[in-house]
Amino acid sequence: MTRVFARLNVEILHERKIPTREFHVRNASASAAPETTALKLPVSATHWDGRLSSRGAPAKTSAVFIGELHFATCSGFQRSWALEQCEVDVFKIDTTKYRAPLSHFDAGWARLSKRFQLHYDQKRLETDILEACAATSPALIWFEWPRSFQPTFIQLLKSACPAALLISFQDDNPFGTRYGDAWQWKNYISCIPLFDLHLVKRQSDVHNLKAHGARNCRLWMHGVYTPLFVPPSTAIQKRYPVSFIGTCFDDRPHFFEFLIAGCNLPVHVFGSHWNRRSALPRRFPHLFHSEVTGPDYAHVIHQSTVCIALLSNSHRDEWSLRTFEIPGCAGMLLAKRTPVHEALFREGAEAMFFSNVQECATAIRALLAEPERAKRMGEAAYARCVTEKRYIETRMAELLADL
Repeated sequence: MTRVFARLNVEILHERKIPTREFHVRNASASAAPETTALKLPVSATHWDGRLSSRGAPAKTSAVFIGELHFATCSGFQRSWALEQCEVDVFKIDTTKYRAPLSHFDAGWARLSKRFQLHYDQKRLETDILEACAATSPALIWFEWPRSFQPTFIQLLKSACPAALLISFQDDNPFGTRYGDAWQWKNYISCIPLFDLHLVKRQSDVHNLKAHGARNCRLWMHGVYTPLFVPPSTAIQKRYPVSFIGTCFDDRPHFFEFLIAGCNLPVHVFGSHWNRRSALPRRFPHLFHSEVTGPDYAHVIHQSTVCIALLSNSHRDEWSLRTFEIPGCAGMLLAKRTPVHEALFREGAEAMFFSNVQECATAIRALLAEPERAKRMGEAAYARCVTEKRYIETRMAELLADL
């Protein structure tokens, strides 16, 4: 059955047939156990033969999905939803419900000993995963950022579910320059050879994972999550001339220091850790706001004339979730210039790009002087997403078809 999305009286017809039926999704909780390049996946007679359909899976594929699922704005939540749209029966395990509150001393010990698993009730989490797999006999076991699991558990899971495809997804960069977080990746790196497939963000990730024993890797690019990121259904007042949604890290304090203090530009910032890592919120309290999630997140985009999309320099990113969230809302995308962004959107017609903060300031002034032009570019970027079907469920359908 062909899925039809109605957005602003525009019917978005997916060429790929993705069912719209409802699913009964079970959830393990804290109190209850239960266009990119793809590398060809070789046949393995001992574990996985490379195709879901030939592994004795039932007509409706089942999956156990382990990741952070507490907000719809979590990218893992969106990927689990996309699996459901592809006729996969998903058993979800939200790892945020297993977090162990640590004292300052214990958190320091976890870092010093490089034991990221101390941040979780790891034994209970692993027990629930094993029980979920025993109950569902999944064709897929999907891990998001599996940093707390040691090789002994992954090997045990592979022995318990020899027919399942073990997928590791992570779009951070354990091989980047965020050296203060390097300790968090110790377990992950030791488990790299044990996963059947790694989904990653950059070509450099493929090279680095192969060097650490990865067997199969595939580049993953996100897409628009249509239940949340859509244009407003009616005309909406622009409360924020310029907005940025994101965490305070890398050189972002200096970036916004230049725009706000140096150029006197009305840039509103929404996100976490700004009060701890920068003096800007104390100097400009009217421009700094708490983190937004869910519909509030999309509403900020709707209410902004210009939306800035920064990238993580320490992760060497060339795109981010904002690359799709902002155009999905028909927002005006002002993003860092990268080959990926330039391939996705036409500069000056569908988005604006900058190579440094000075160029960003110049673009902001030009767009605020012509708000109707900014509006037209946002609408054109949205139309491009519609035409090329840049939806996360489409990306997932393409992945599953290749498996």
